[in-house]
Amino acid sequence: MRVGGLIASLKQGSVICPDPTFGGLLEYVEDMGTELIRVPVNNNLETDLDAMYRAIRPDTSMVYLCNPNNPIPGLIEKNALRDFVLEVSRDRLVYIDEAYHEFVDDPAYGSMMDLIRDGHNNIIISRTASKIHGLAALRIGFAYAHPDLITEINNKMTGQLNIAGMKAAYASYQDTEFQRYTLQQNRKSLDIMNAMCDEMGIRYVKSHANFTFIETGRDIAEVSAAMREAGILIGRAFPPFNNWARISMAKPEEMQYVVQVYKRLYG
Repeated sequence: MRVGGLIASLKQGSVICPDPTFGGLLEYVEDMGTELIRVPVNNNLETDLDAMYRAIRPDTSMVYLCNPNNPIPGLIEKNALRDFVLEVSRDRLVYIDEAYHEFVDDPAYGSMMDLIRDGHNNIIISRTASKIHGLAALRIGFAYAHPDLITEINNKMTGQLNIAGMKAAYASYQDTEFQRYTLQQNRKSLDIMNAMCDEMGIRYVKSHANFTFIETGRDIAEVSAAMREAGILIGRAFPPFNNWARISMAKPEEMQYVVQVYKRLYG
């Protein structure tokens, strides 16, 4: 498939994604009237590349992958991902959302950025300053793709970047000491939550992001309401995982309070 016209073809085609995954882009897809094919994660809560490949149809214009995933903070093994991307991008667009890239410390992970540098046309990679840089309110992110595809995206982009977001992101990306500190604090907070889960026999997914995903064994609406009474806000339901909680990391001392409340409620 040629680079030009890929975006226009989305409206006539279908888009494939793992389920569950981050919904921002997918809301736009459905608003366009495009058919969204959701492929369930496997029994280990991993993105099922084989099942996604089998779900591809002749009219599939794009495959979307979030790596690490969200709300399930697992990752896709780098060699399997590379093989998948190279094969699928021959005929259609592959969009890889690397929002949590900076949090990953695992040799099984690998960015696909080098595929773009090597000249592959039908790949988009996005990053954001909303996570490790803490600039979510300033709405600043980045896309990497073949120059022809970037031109097409720019021609169809709505809205404008704001100068405050760009300046803040530039400053934060230079501040590597702050990034190291954030990673250290995030790891301490995850260790606190993991220790609670191990102690209480709670199933959880090893996190490669700044949040955890734990099996509460209760409807998430009930858990959310109880935690809210204690001043703690947790993630919404992510069907079909209605008994799982997505819990973002705060400061280690704040996560100690989360553990204290959770044990009091369900220990």
